[in-house]
Amino acid sequence: MKSFLKLLFPFVMIGVLSGGCTYARVCSEGGHDICVIANSGWKFIDLIPIASGDIDNPNASGTRIFADTVTLQNNMKILDRYARQRGAVGYRSLTSRTTEEHIFVMLFKRSIYHTSAELVYDAPEGSPQ
Repeated sequence: MKSFLKLLFPFVMIGVLSGGCTYARVCSEGGHDICVIANSGWKFIDLIPIASGDIDNPNASGTRIFADTVTLQNNMKILDRYARQRGAVGYRSLTSRTTEEHIFVMLFKRSIYHTSAELVYDAPEGSPQ
């Protein structure tokens, strides 16, 4: 068992050092604000979380160790937070997709959840809707 743990340790450290990442950005183009979110993390044998992005501090280099924050629900929380910060009343054209990569014959799995949506604002009084 000890030899297995010694063998596993370098791979766990690689996962921790490359870590998870949470990225969120609002891009303005053509009068539309689009919020783009990506949240990634690593698992061992698709069961044990190694590292994932810090959803409380997107765009920071924070990583949560032995936590699984890579969920659509967490991406939606980030989207709601960014919409409120920008004064949006909601969003539309919501899209989400998942990317998965397996390394070392299914031992390690990296998952990335991508979410994007157009932010919707209240129309000023007197403007056509």
